[in-house]
This record gives sequence, structure tokens and C-alpha cells, in this order.
Amino acid sequence: MDLRRRTLAFACIVVGTLVPLAGGAFLPADLGASERDLLGLLGLQLVMVCIAVGTAAFLPAPVVRTLGCPLASPAGRLGWPRLALGAVGLLLVSKGLNELLIDFRVRDTGSLAEIDGMLRGARQHAVLLAVFAVGIGPGIAEELLFRGLVQRTLQLRLPAFAAVAVTAALFGLVHFDPVHSPIAFGLGLYLGAVGVLAGNVWAPMLCHVANNAAAAMNLVATVPAAASGGIGRSLGLIAGGALVLAGVAGWARRAQRGLQRPEQPADP
Repeated sequence: MDLRRRTLAFACIVVGTLVPLAGGAFLPADLGASERDLLGLLGLQLVMVCIAVGTAAFLPAPVVRTLGCPLASPAGRLGWPRLALGAVGLLLVSKGLNELLIDFRVRDTGSLAEIDGMLRGARQHAVLLAVFAVGIGPGIAEELLFRGLVQRTLQLRLPAFAAVAVTAALFGLVHFDPVHSPIAFGLGLYLGAVGVLAGNVWAPMLCHVANNAAAAMNLVATVPAAASGGIGRSLGLIAGGALVLAGVAGWARRAQRGLQRPEQPADP
């Protein structure tokens, strides 16, 4: 390992260790509970980034290739129109899963309810902090660690569908919540498929950020939670999102075949 990679790995170890150990000592004493919790979430996300980047620095391939974050177009093999459609599909799946929790009357329990409380309790001047800590930060940190490091490493040894499933299962487990974990698993499957289709981590990251940011801004703006239309509607939204993803995959395959088709010789 060259000096630059050793330095990067060492920096990630130091930052990832110091943030959880000493981060709270530097917070102002007059911060409200919601702001402290939101900053704690940001600290956890920084640790995730350090784990992903630091681990990638120890692996033989370049860090950018290991994590799937090349400087090329973030849409990757999907292209922007298909990526945008894929993000819409994720919003449908996420809304359907959320309404399913309402149907079973468990939406107001566990870590999801705690996150809702943090967002609603954030002071006016902490709106940007709330949106970043719950809307943007998780999409960056979680995707870099799970769809970047874990899934792409597993894809070197497993079929793509198995790598997506295993990564989604781990993604659900680390949420450590009987309500949130199954939701994270379902969204992880979708995001993992987007990552495989795009061939990078940017695409699922953008989808994740769009989904979380939309939910966070609604809560910060105190938009009343929509009542569920019943289990049939919830399952319909989930199925609709899955169909959108299937359509995106088919569209991407047709586009790839078109790019790979050899040009026909011109008529003499």
C-alpha cells in the first residue's frame, strides 16, 4: 500500500474513532435535544463514510473503483432519464411501505417515530441541519458503505442478485429496529438493483437522497401525515414501484443492446 493510501486509511481510522468518543464534548451546552440528536446522526454518518473509505484504502483496487464512485456521469449506465424514473419508483415503494406501517398501526413506534420527533422538534434555525442529517446525510453515508463497499465487494464473489439481497439484509439489520429494519431491507433491495443497473454508487445515492429529503422536508414543514388508503393501496404502490424498476431495467437493457449492436455496412 502506497503512502497516499496509508495516509487516507489512517485519517479514516482517527476520525472514525474520535467522532463517537469525543464528539459530544464539543457541542454547545445550550443546544436543544433535537439538535443534539441530529448532530449525533451526522456523527454516525461520518463514521460510516470513514469505515467505507478506510476499508477501501486497504483493498488492492483503487478506492474509487472499489466504492463505485468514478468521476464520470453519476447516472452511469442508466442515463439520466432512466435514473429519474427509477427515483420515482423508489418514492412509490417508500410511500407504500410507509402506508403499510400505518395500516398495521406501528408507524408511530420505534426508530422511525424517534426520527419524526427529531425533525418536528428542530428549531426554526435548525431546519437545514434537520434536512441534511435525515434527508441528505444518510443517502450519502449509507450508500457509500452498503451499495458501495459491501455490495460491490460481494459482487466480485456472488451473482448480482445474491449480492443485492445479502447487502439489503445487512442494511436492514444495522437499523436494529423491528419496524424500521424490514422497511430498510425492502428499500435496500431497490437501491441495490439501481446500483447494479447503473454500475456505480452515485445512482442509488441520488435516489436515496431524493427519497429521504422529500420525507424530511415534509416533516420539517409540519405537513400532516397522509392517512393510508388501506392495505390494497399500500401494496399497489409497492407493486407500482417494482414495475417501474422492472421497466427501467428493460429500457436499460435495450439501450445497451443498441449501443453494442455493430453498425450495418452501407449498401454499395
